[in-house]
Amino acid sequence: MRFWWVNQGQTYKEEYNGGFLWAPISNSKFQTLFHWQNMAEVQSGDIIFSYVNGFIKKAGIALNEPYTFQKPGNFKLWENEGRRIDIEYYGTQNPISIKEIYDTTRGKWPQKYAPLHRNTAKANQGYLFEVPEKLGELILSKLAIPAIQSIGLNSGQLNRAANKTTKEAIIQARVGQGKFRRDLIAQWNSQCAVTKFSIVGLLIASHIKPWAISSNEDRLNPDNGLLLSPNFNALFDKFLISFSKTGNLIKGNRISWQDLALLDIGSSSKILNLNSANYQYLELHRELMSNKDL
Repeated sequence: MRFWWVNQGQTYKEEYNGGFLWAPISNSKFQTLFHWQNMAEVQSGDIIFSYVNGFIKKAGIALNEPYTFQKPGNFKLWENEGRRIDIEYYGTQNPISIKEIYDTTRGKWPQKYAPLHRNTAKANQGYLFEVPEKLGELILSKLAIPAIQSIGLNSGQLNRAANKTTKEAIIQARVGQGKFRRDLIAQWNSQCAVTKFSIVGLLIASHIKPWAISSNEDRLNPDNGLLLSPNFNALFDKFLISFSKTGNLIKGNRISWQDLALLDIGSSSKILNLNSANYQYLELHRELMSNKDL
């Protein structure tokens, strides 16, 4: 696992809302700049600090390795061909100013390719910078984001110690297939956990604790899953809704009841038959939704 610092000015809103990073491969003179080339070095499970307008207010976890992708529609600069990385962003109640970062890390950054000036509390120009491990851990501790505070071996990387059969099961679970899906279908009686919709081919095996911060055991544990119809899954996966210990629907601040009503979702929506293990995973999901609402 490595740490990265991304400068997101005009691109922040679209990248955050879309859950990604994007940078061109080269400029109009076919030059590849180091801070764009860094996109090729990011691995699944790496942590990215999002710097916007003088503060780090969010951190993200890379959900995959970079892949070639055309320039997003609202990006007006740069060439069309670039690299994209899908990111799960998390907010914090403890945003860190660049001055605080500079004061606590002064003299500890490398002389070249650092996100901060060595002698002033200013960010260097560029897109993506690697952060030395000890400085990354320091920044992460100050952000105090529980979901990724101690991500360590629970990152998006497959555990190297896992045997071939386990790895195959984990890969299948990542795309909602295999034993994880079969277990959820059995656990929820081939019905959506909320609506009782029963066309199984349309139901989605949804992880409660996000994939990127789950251990391999969590990824295969049916107690860390809900069988959901597509509309509920999309909202739940984006932390726009969650569920209480009693199964009642909880709405996040980023969506209105009016919008939910358009999807035929109301405050009376409820999951029945949750078990004690579901409670623990849902408690984390509610906490993550609160962070997203910041």
